[in-house]
Amino acid sequence: MSDRLKPLLAAELAAFEAAAGEPDWTDVRRKARKFAARRLALRAGTAAVAAVFAVLAATPALGLRGHLVHLFADSEPAPAHVVTEFAQLDVAAPAGMAPGVIAAQARDVLEVPLSTGEDAVLWVAPTRSGGFCLGLSTSGRGSGGGGGCDRDRLGRFSPGLVIPGPVGPEGTVLKPPIVIDGHTLVPQAVQVEIRYQDGDVADTPVVWVSDPINAGFFVYEVPRRHWDAGHRPSILVLEDGDGHELARSKSYLDQMFRAMSAAGVDSNTGAPAEAIPSQRRELIAITTEQGSREALWVAPRRGGGRCHWLTSDGLPGREQGCPPPSTEPHPDIAAGLLSGSAPILLEGEVGEGVATLELHYRDGDVQRLKAVEGFVLGEIPSRHWPRGRRLDELVALDAEGREISRRPFSTETPGTYPCADPIELDAGVKSCP
Repeated sequence: MSDRLKPLLAAELAAFEAAAGEPDWTDVRRKARKFAARRLALRAGTAAVAAVFAVLAATPALGLRGHLVHLFADSEPAPAHVVTEFAQLDVAAPAGMAPGVIAAQARDVLEVPLSTGEDAVLWVAPTRSGGFCLGLSTSGRGSGGGGGCDRDRLGRFSPGLVIPGPVGPEGTVLKPPIVIDGHTLVPQAVQVEIRYQDGDVADTPVVWVSDPINAGFFVYEVPRRHWDAGHRPSILVLEDGDGHELARSKSYLDQMFRAMSAAGVDSNTGAPAEAIPSQRRELIAITTEQGSREALWVAPRRGGGRCHWLTSDGLPGREQGCPPPSTEPHPDIAAGLLSGSAPILLEGEVGEGVATLELHYRDGDVQRLKAVEGFVLGEIPSRHWPRGRRLDELVALDAEGREISRRPFSTETPGTYPCADPIELDAGVKSCP
């Protein structure tokens, strides 16, 4: 027996022993109700399960009390372009944020057929700190799709939503696929149940990948009939082999669909699709060194909340947002740089008590931006683009000039400020230092 499987087998045996005891009739009744509901479950979900088993049948896998275990070391290595994409995750990452991915060890751990006739391929690579990065391609063995990293193994249950195709007005997805993917570190996890807004239920298996990954992954395509509001995925439930709930993710999927709709803009006003453009107001406007007029607008959001967006010389600008109403307290400093090319702007929201946001530079200069209805907008002057003169701290002040909070700002992140001669950083990426 491979040493890689011994810990998982031990965990399985321990779980089996712990399962003994008096029958739980409440649980039996719960499962009976769940079985009745599953008879109405989506056939697409069942097909996806069968497809995963079919794909795994051709790869090294072992079933352990309901688990599908995939041997990472025996998986097919990723092609050169995928290795490069993983390597680029470390390039230009802010200080302390680089995942430390071991790109050369990236492997194909899961393939699921899609309605487009292509496969969703999940690539995974370990990190130096014991975590992993993943990348999902929705066009066969090509690139593109979704992904992310769990560098420090913090994602107990981390689902995501990938919509690689175009999205029209009001969040209408124009072309398939829509894919739910993610990972879990809960060792008992066997499947993910997808609950829809209209009451339909489907499930998809969790495929466990052996060391050095030691995590479970899932990929599921959302059927077309579940793309529209009122029919979308609403809750994901992580379950063990007996259908017991281990973790859940509530309603974030519908919020992500809504966020997609915000990507569409009114070509006349630049307003996001969720905004009510007839009620828009220009909040702040500046003229940049390059002579462009950058304006920050706000308008009510359909369904509650507030939208904001930028225009540049009257055309749709580089930032927009339509967050739904929230009872959570707003951070004192939620502004960030819109960088990479001139003009370099600092834009965003500040806390309710913030009257002024100070920009502190490495050379001792201080720039002050007045907060207007919880927003700030300003330009980083070109004299502060070179190293040694860059923005390195934001300080929030109240109306009396007292400090509320401060936030450091990295001055060494490549690609933030324009330059005449970009340099090659690594993995084929060129950027301004």
